[in-house]
Amino acid sequence: MGKSQGFGASFKPEFESGSETLESVAYQIQFSPQAQRQFRKLTQDLQNRITPHIESLGGNPRPAGCVKLHAEDDLWRIRIGDYCVVCQIRDKVSLVIVLVVRHRREVYR
Repeated sequence: MGKSQGFGASFKPEFESGSETLESVAYQIQFSPQAQRQFRKLTQDLQNRITPHIESLGGNPRPAGCVKLHAEDDLWRIRIGDYCVVCQIRDKVSLVIVLVVRHRREVYR
């Protein structure tokens, strides 16, 4: 996230003039307190690699490779290298809540 964005802040992706279509719905992205702590504990290099993937959820909350978790109706997993981001997607209010940011071996513990 940019330096001006605080954790837990909602944001909408910036669209170039005229590039937004009627089909585009910008989702707000929020971090749970747990996800904030997990993200802050990552190295700066890992944060820099994961951030663009999380930010892109604003334009496409279910990117290619996104997997729906069977245990819950609205939980999705996005794999980013050896890390997983688990998020809740609320389509009715155009909101993505990042719940977990952890190494894939630890994500379900």
